[in-house]
Amino acid sequence: MELFRLAPLCGVTDWPFRSLCAEQGCEVGYTEMVSAMGFLCAPEGQPATYQLLERGPAEKKLILQLFGRDPDTVARAAAILSATGK
Repeated sequence: MELFRLAPLCGVTDWPFRSLCAEQGCEVGYTEMVSAMGFLCAPEGQPATYQLLERGPAEKKLILQLFGRDPDTVARAAAILSATGK
């Protein structure tokens, strides 16, 4: 059994694109890279960062990519996202 994955592509792999790929048989998708610090500092209601983390209705599995230079910052962002079910 082959497993089809969608490689992360900056500026391309938003949820509408990933959903189209999922409908064509892609089983695992990746978000674009999201700055852990940017996520933690994003004001409430500011959609830009959160839109990168949205999951489309057709997506089976989605892997979030966080980046940052401080391990504690990345861990805090990961903990918050994990608590929300992402």
